[in-house]
Amino acid sequence: MIDEKLINKWVEEKTISQSQAKKLLADVNQNKKESRSNKLIVAISTIGAILLGIGAILFIASNWQELSDIVKVLILIGSTALAYYFGYYFKIQKQNLPMVGSSLLFLGALLFGATIILVTQIYNINANNHLLILIWLIGILPLVYALRSMAIAGLASLLFFLWIGLFFNRNNDWWFFGFLGRFSIILFISGSIMLFAVGGLHYISKKLDDVARTYRLAGI
Repeated sequence: MIDEKLINKWVEEKTISQSQAKKLLADVNQNKKESRSNKLIVAISTIGAILLGIGAILFIASNWQELSDIVKVLILIGSTALAYYFGYYFKIQKQNLPMVGSSLLFLGALLFGATIILVTQIYNINANNHLLILIWLIGILPLVYALRSMAIAGLASLLFFLWIGLFFNRNNDWWFFGFLGRFSIILFISGSIMLFAVGGLHYISKKLDDVARTYRLAGI
């Protein structure tokens, strides 16, 4: 990465002129400012998407008794589809608001899980909680690799650990001793090591560096 020290070194070695050094330094500083600004926009957009998703779920929950089953399902599926559509439109099709598009796609991933869980409740479908989380996880994994989204990769990592807990909590009394229980600690440490290792494998492809970093951080 080009920085001020490297530019000064090039000047001393007379690889570049003083005027070229000033231009390079100005470009480097501008790129740093833009990078910080982009990270802030991504953070704010992601938080906004999370809050919007929570708001949509709370709206449905507050009117749960008044809404018919079909209306509930239509709202859930419709809001998920709209989030995915506008996310795709802004990020991939038009490419004019990529960060807003990424946030909407992340919102769609959140609403996808909410839709699965609430639809099973609406129609009293007998499904284990761990199975619902697994379906949610499998459903958003393609987005992780298609979009190389750190936010969705982070959500997938969270769902992975949640699935571990729910899967082994089905009929095991030892779980109720809490997270200090010896078995629960072993399970989560094993899952963390596995996720860290999987993250390392993703470094094989340069395009998946952000996904790899997210998985390894989640593993840690």
